[in-house]
Amino acid sequence: MGLGIALPLTANIILSSVHSHEQPDAADIMSTSASLGSSMGTAIIGLVLILGTLNGLYTAVDQNFPNQFSKNQIDQKLTVYEEKVGTTHQVIEANKSSVLYTIVNDTVRNAMKTAFEFVSFIFLISFIIY
Repeated sequence: MGLGIALPLTANIILSSVHSHEQPDAADIMSTSASLGSSMGTAIIGLVLILGTLNGLYTAVDQNFPNQFSKNQIDQKLTVYEEKVGTTHQVIEANKSSVLYTIVNDTVRNAMKTAFEFVSFIFLISFIIY
């Protein structure tokens, strides 16, 4: 939605402010900048999502199993989970009433909500600035 709103207006401003023989170069720079901005935005959103998920997992495990696991133990379990993600996902899906399923599901949902709120905040700040 952001690119759909901003790109045509930006293109009009950029291309109308240069001479006709410079327009191809200006269009290339604009296209490169849009691609770079999209890539960086995706990377930042991904980073917020990953950090939110990891932080949420630590918190969720600590709330459900107080003082039973250290962060190193959780990290080791996450590494094992990551190595066996295909089979482990099937085990988690098969047992939807388990504590593990609830922890993973709630953590990912909360991390996605945090990432959405972060993007909305950045969008609002950008809208106010411009």
